[in-house]
Parts: sequence; structure tokens; C-alpha cells
Amino acid sequence: MTNPEETLTAFLKVLETKPDLFQTSDVQIALDQLNQSLTQSPDAPISNISNWIKDWCKQYPTIRDEVRAATRKVKAQNNIPTQENRQILTNLPVHPIADTLQDRLPKIGHSNQSEAVGKDKS
Repeated sequence: MTNPEETLTAFLKVLETKPDLFQTSDVQIALDQLNQSLTQSPDAPISNISNWIKDWCKQYPTIRDEVRAATRKVKAQNNIPTQENRQILTNLPVHPIADTLQDRLPKIGHSNQSEAVGKDKS
């Protein structure tokens, strides 16, 4: 089972490394709609965002399969410190969803810690 951070990281990695998968007009339109949903829900829990991405990917089996494969790679890299994982994503493509999701990643560590101790560390 993947955690939400792994899903976001894997999706961003596929967006970065396989931009050709996102070039068709229908995928671009759907990606814009997903980004709009994300920007309209700035306080949505990371678990919700992860589910939205998974649901979105179901519409595009090739992208879904690439995200699944990237998720396995992310899991293998989980022993790399979080800051280094984020540095892997510094050369993201121009699509606005990359910025939207990248902005959510720093919050994830705080959310997971908060849930673990029952406090919000914002």
C-alpha cells in the first residue's frame, strides 16, 4: 500500500520524466481540471489529493501504469532523507499542476508528524 506522499512524488516524477504522456489535448484538459480542483481546495488533506490523483490516473491506463511503476521506485528510495527526495523534483515541467503539487509536499511531513502525536505543528 502506498502512502499519499509516495503517490504525489511518483505522479510528479512521471510528469517530469515522461511529459509525452501528458501531451494529448484530452489529457491536458483533464490535467488542467485536476489542477483547478487542487487550487480550489488548498486545505484538502494530502490523503484526499492522493485519491484524486489515483482516480484521475484511472482514466489514463498508460499514465496509471507509469505512476504505479514510479511508486515502486519511490518506495525503494524511502531510505533517502525527505529533503533529498524533494530535491529530485526540482526540475519539474511547466504545467501548473507540478507547482500545485510541489507546494503540497513540504506540508506532508508536518501532517504525518501531527497525526502521529495528535497535534498540528503548522
